[in-house]
Amino acid sequence: MNGLTQKKRFPVQSKKQDNFQKSLYNIYLKLVIQLEKFIIFIPFKKQKRKSKHWNDDIEFKFSGGGEYDKQGTGQKMGRWVELSEHYCDNFELTYHGEYKNGKKFGRWDICYNNGNGDQIIGGGLYNEGTDDLKIGKWIDLSDRFCRNSYVIYQGEYLNGQRVGKWDIWFKEDGDNKQNIRIGGGSYDEQETGMKTGSGLKLVIVLNKILKQLKKGNIKMVGNLVDGIYITIREMVIKLWEYKEGGDNIKIGQWIDISDGFCRECQVTYKGEYKIGKRVGKWDILYKDLAGNNESIGGGSYDEKGDGMKIGKWIDLDDRFCDSKQITYKGQYKNGKKQGLWVEIDIQKNKQCSEMKYHNYYQYHN
Repeated sequence: MNGLTQKKRFPVQSKKQDNFQKSLYNIYLKLVIQLEKFIIFIPFKKQKRKSKHWNDDIEFKFSGGGEYDKQGTGQKMGRWVELSEHYCDNFELTYHGEYKNGKKFGRWDICYNNGNGDQIIGGGLYNEGTDDLKIGKWIDLSDRFCRNSYVIYQGEYLNGQRVGKWDIWFKEDGDNKQNIRIGGGSYDEQETGMKTGSGLKLVIVLNKILKQLKKGNIKMVGNLVDGIYITIREMVIKLWEYKEGGDNIKIGQWIDISDGFCRECQVTYKGEYKIGKRVGKWDILYKDLAGNNESIGGGSYDEKGDGMKIGKWIDLDDRFCDSKQITYKGQYKNGKKQGLWVEIDIQKNKQCSEMKYHNYYQYHN
């Protein structure tokens, strides 16, 4: 079993192995469809005591669900309560709304139970008769939304695309305090009517991969992705994220938040976008637990709109937080680190180590 869960490069497989992969993929799809046909129940602990009887320790409560059509097409219909991907007893996040012909339409609410019952914290409208396109004013949740990272995005959609001014809000302790605006900016309001750039290429490649997977042609899949292993789940996530993101093109001045933004890691990036790419000078700011907000890093992107870092930069460690305030100072050339880079602990005001880069290869001193 362990071998099935490990990420590998796509191997050149025999016909028997190809058939096995094809069968596994079909089983996966059938399981997803069948599992979603059941009303969703989530177990939770009733009391903290040991017992020989399982039913004495576990209860089940209704958490979500809805109806499928009676024609057997697998289309959702009517009122639904859907669970977030990371739903659990300590993170009860649900989506409430209605389906028509298998598509979301009308008002959908995002609800969060912080121990005091469901509260509406986000949501908006879907256009009727289209592919789940958001329209009008919306409040979206960040991808990593949780009690410790209570981040929401507020703005407007036009035919499924973010347009105009969007604000980023943060509630510091997750429950009691008021929302604080921590970032945001503007999206292009022009409708291109088509998907462009790397996003279009991603969709084309992933569609090819899905077709080859359905044929069981694992060798062809390996060629399509240049030998990099991509699980079915990862492909679905990428397609979904692209569908949600679409042609959301940032323009003008922005304040972005870091991927791991939370109470202990309140890192923001301030600078300018040109047609969805960062250009010119960008500052990295950090707000510590004492409330001090100051610039701790940054540098410049090229003006051509390639999104490449150039010249002197101060980067943050991937795990930067209140207890690990590590930065790296050095030089970029054509988007790649070059020459001497210094690791610095800014909390202790101490140089930790030095590294040398040549054509992006790292050499420790």
